[in-house]
Amino acid sequence: MTTSSAVLTPRPAQIDNDVLLHGIKARRSTRTFDGAPLQAEHLEVIRGYLDDPECMRGPLGGEFRIELLTGVDEHKEIGTYGYTKGFQTVLVAIARPEPLVLFEMAHVLHGLVLYLAHLGVGTVWMGAAFNPADILQATRVMSDEIIAAIIPLGYAGDKKRLIDYAAPLVLKAAKRKPMDEVFYFGDFGTPLGDHGGPFHAALDLARRAPSAKNKQSWRAVVSRDHTRIHLYAAFGLRHQVGTGRKKYACPPEYLDVGTFHRSLEVALMADGLEGTLVVEEPDVRIPDGADIEYLATWVRR
Repeated sequence: MTTSSAVLTPRPAQIDNDVLLHGIKARRSTRTFDGAPLQAEHLEVIRGYLDDPECMRGPLGGEFRIELLTGVDEHKEIGTYGYTKGFQTVLVAIARPEPLVLFEMAHVLHGLVLYLAHLGVGTVWMGAAFNPADILQATRVMSDEIIAAIIPLGYAGDKKRLIDYAAPLVLKAAKRKPMDEVFYFGDFGTPLGDHGGPFHAALDLARRAPSAKNKQSWRAVVSRDHTRIHLYAAFGLRHQVGTGRKKYACPPEYLDVGTFHRSLEVALMADGLEGTLVVEEPDVRIPDGADIEYLATWVRR
């Protein structure tokens, strides 16, 4: 079992932005854990985060739940189809299947993921590669809610499996789309190029955020006066949403944009830029035939 010498924050709401920035750079998906339970101090950090209203407050005030399951039997209680092994602890993301709620939930949950990465705790986002029927027996899911994702937690195992090598290659996990494919200036007809101004470095760093099948479903349009960043979801996995085996419970793109926004927020703050998230449909035309949906706008303060 690996541990981290990082000093634990006494109250999660006081997590320094530099800690989350380190988490962005340190985070990697862990698919093979060592089988050991989480250390008591790490469980305390997680419970403190989940119990802290400041940590659990989404940027738009949406309501959702994140539950912590410990002592789970991965074979009996949470079937992951062999995708992930050796864990005993899981975070379960539960929400109404509404775009902004899912976006906010991912934003909040990714903050915890980044903090855990800083502390040396392994994580992996799972939206489809688990059996939700198993988890329903251990959680309180209302009729209007879904289990949008789970995150197994633990410490990376020394012995690697074939999937540890194959998954990153198949998904091209280390590869990111060119910035001009996902970021734009003023409108979708103008790639960002050299127009990122004060936002360029933060946008570049935020591309490290995890996404379903590494689709990098986020799109951002920087306003010409550099006061706004409009956030969009670009869909490509709608055909994999459903109730069957290995189907997503909701369009995973909403979660992807949530993780991206949290990383972007951290990166912008590291550059001395703070802002507020609002929903204000911008005067930006979405190209004909493009399956793209506006979600929210970061406004510079």
